[in-house]
Amino acid sequence: MKKLIAIITVALLTGCGSTIPVSSHHYPAVAPESVQVLYQEPTRPYEVIALVGTDGGLRPFVADVEGLRSEAAHSGADAVIVTGAHNATWFQKPSASGKAIKWTGAR
Repeated sequence: MKKLIAIITVALLTGCGSTIPVSSHHYPAVAPESVQVLYQEPTRPYEVIALVGTDGGLRPFVADVEGLRSEAAHSGADAVIVTGAHNATWFQKPSASGKAIKWTGAR
């Protein structure tokens, strides 16, 4: 019984992420720290390489945006544009969604 409670607790505290590739290009994964987090469309040219999302479980809201960085990093993104984010409510877990992007062309 204690083992079951421990498993349920870990499941509730652990968020999960999703990545949907949308580009025909495949890039090697990068370190999450190297992925920029953007809250508006950049003026610099870019390619959308994946749609990313996180479901934060019971973690704080910030963890969901950081989760987007992690998901984008798996796709080899240079940045992630946050397109939606929701705090936890009584009826909804915290979540965030975004577009993983790769810079194209010169600055």
